[in-house]
Amino acid sequence: MRAGGPGILGSPEVSARNPRIDKSKERSTAPRERICMECLADSIETQCSHASPPHDIAHVNRIEEEVTHKASLEPKDDLTPVSLSEVQTLVKSLKTRKASGLDGISNKAIKCFSVPLLSLLVAIFNACLKNCNFLPAWKEAEVIDIHKPGKPRDLPASYRPISLLSGLGKLFERVLKTRLSDHLLGKGLIVDEQFGFRPAHSCPQQVLRLVEYATEGFKPKPKPHERTHSTRRLIRAEVPQGSSLSPLLYSAYTNDIPRPTSGVQLALFADDTALFYRNRYRESIARHLQRAIDELGQWFRLWRIEINPEK
Repeated sequence: MRAGGPGILGSPEVSARNPRIDKSKERSTAPRERICMECLADSIETQCSHASPPHDIAHVNRIEEEVTHKASLEPKDDLTPVSLSEVQTLVKSLKTRKASGLDGISNKAIKCFSVPLLSLLVAIFNACLKNCNFLPAWKEAEVIDIHKPGKPRDLPASYRPISLLSGLGKLFERVLKTRLSDHLLGKGLIVDEQFGFRPAHSCPQQVLRLVEYATEGFKPKPKPHERTHSTRRLIRAEVPQGSSLSPLLYSAYTNDIPRPTSGVQLALFADDTALFYRNRYRESIARHLQRAIDELGQWFRLWRIEINPEK
């Protein structure tokens, strides 16, 4: 992890999960910058870990048994093998100005790979698909902390973490994403309320859906910078930041989100969730929305998804 330049606004508060960075401490064995980086790393490790034990142990056990059972079965649909032409097309589309990950292999270097070298990469990708393996080295990331302008520099929450992943790993993610998208979207498995990162869906369309829903209620009705690094940390929760697969994986993980009852509408855009309801009486709106919030809150706790009520 290392610190960087300006970022975007946020609203940090001092808490157990967001301790102040004590810049007054000086140690003979570590410079002040290293201490700050360790504090930032502690903050990210805490944010990306489960804050509490499983809400429902029986539920967790059922899921683990189901996953173990599914993993023991022969796959019903074989994934399409990776071809040399597919990888060549992906390599051509790489942006050369993107930073490299911990392996130091930049996109510029990948674009210079010869055909024999790309053929070896194709063989690796196909082996990963066949063996259901995602190389551990591709899961590791270097995190750069970007300071949010106007925010106190002594709070870890005043920094936006940016993950730098392996370029080769991101190539394989795009290979996986194509096949997962064909399965999830091609078979209509993603709920209709999810508008994030889907073809022919966008945030304005979700807003339009809300406007149309509200407008319908008004219609008359018939009567009746420094490169100081921290130690490595193991991230135990959340999807990888900066990964092209993350939005799709999150949508699949939350695809069984319960639809509210009593006419309350659900709107999703990636990891943003909104509820809306129309009625001429304010008390009725508040009552219906609160009931829907309670139902969703129970589901979020069951699946150990932490929500940010401030947003």
